[in-house]
Amino acid sequence: MIIFDGGPCFSDFRKHKLLSKLQAAQPSVLSLRANYKYFVDTVVTLSERQTNVLESLLNCRNQTIAADFATHLFWVVPRLGTISAWSSKATDIARNCGLDCVLRVERGIAFSIATSITLDRSEEITL
Repeated sequence: MIIFDGGPCFSDFRKHKLLSKLQAAQPSVLSLRANYKYFVDTVVTLSERQTNVLESLLNCRNQTIAADFATHLFWVVPRLGTISAWSSKATDIARNCGLDCVLRVERGIAFSIATSITLDRSEEITL
């Protein structure tokens, strides 16, 4: 399994709207990032050319995020055992681009939430 870092998944407007809801529920929330993560299952290790093709298809770009405060990471991915419609289409596209070694491509979202305090795991935020 190869994991690729993708770009932001929300527009600024949508991200600010979600941040406002989070801050209303938990005032210690300072910022929010939501980036795509791509999970690729292959038959063999990808060559450099194949990796470049896949990165181009997925529009991947690595970003380093500096955090000054407590940062909490939450992953949102499809349920185990299911194949999303996005995954079916992305896998077909990868194979049509000559990546026959790709068994499956799936997408998830990594939410990074910075807070001024460390949140207790028992705290539940309902939006």
